[in-house]
Amino acid sequence: MHRGAYPGATRDHVQVTNGGSEANYITTWNLVEPGDDVVMMVPNYMATWRLARAFGATVREWPLLGANGEWVVDADGLARVTTAVRS
Repeated sequence: MHRGAYPGATRDHVQVTNGGSEANYITTWNLVEPGDDVVMMVPNYMATWRLARAFGATVREWPLLGANGEWVVDADGLARVTTAVRS
């Protein structure tokens, strides 16, 4: 096993899934608890948004902005959403 990128990693640190949906489910299941606030960029793969809510989190949307037919990250918007979570 190549260990250059992840020193100390073993086979016990690898989770094999049947695809991205299952990987998102397992990750969300392990990270999100009832009462958590989750900031999520939208639009996105909305299954994770639904999972976070199903596991009891409050999802706070961080919308991308549209400009010239492309999506643009709104850093100020992220600051507003995370400040609202901390308040």
